[in-house]
Amino acid sequence: MRVDQYIAKKFNLSRAKAQELIKSGAVQKKSKNNILQTLKQPSTPVEEGAEYSIVNDQLIKYVSRSGLKLEGALDKIQLDVRGFKALDIGLSTGGFSQCLLSHGAQSVVGVDVGHDQLNPTLKHQIEFYDGVNAKALSSYEFMTPHLKSFDIVVIDVSFISLEFILPQAYQFLKEGGILLSLVKPQFELGAKALNKKGIVKDSALYKDLEEKIKQLCSNLGFKVLDYFLSSIEGGDGNQEFFVYAKK
Repeated sequence: MRVDQYIAKKFNLSRAKAQELIKSGAVQKKSKNNILQTLKQPSTPVEEGAEYSIVNDQLIKYVSRSGLKLEGALDKIQLDVRGFKALDIGLSTGGFSQCLLSHGAQSVVGVDVGHDQLNPTLKHQIEFYDGVNAKALSSYEFMTPHLKSFDIVVIDVSFISLEFILPQAYQFLKEGGILLSLVKPQFELGAKALNKKGIVKDSALYKDLEEKIKQLCSNLGFKVLDYFLSSIEGGDGNQEFFVYAKK
């Protein structure tokens, strides 16, 4: 058996979550000879008689690392979301949604362009829609009742620029509503700004990106309240940011 399969079964995690933990160095093996080893490869075969443990319990607090990212942002800006109605754009496995619910959000609607990614533990806790193109979110009939109804919109999208998503977010926020969006430079700056591993080559570009995002928000009618570093870097090693704004 592979170690990712074993960890998933032992700790009641999804296989994807187990792989994430292993790649982040959070899984250790203690051999029969009491030798400790940090594992890095999900495909590593399980060793008979060895003990396996997760050395950072924080990493299993949410269904994905994104939950920790949002929690760090909420702590940073001291935002109380209790009683909020939330829209989660870029739902994926549900880390952002789970974080919002754990912090007292009243309800969450989640949308994602992918299919069958949401962790099963969340499927009965939120209203969710797969196969949704967020660039045209307001054109979906099932979203019409939600226009101008949300207290907060959170965004975590990949392979697309926020310039296509923020206008939609604006339409679904009530007056005074909050935008809290992850900003991923690797999908905003273009291929020329990245090295062969997909990492931003020049950190000086971050300042230009900040100004671009702030201007985009301002043009739409948002008031930017803060723009700050994510407490956790992206899974690919890129630095990420949050923009915090109000309609």
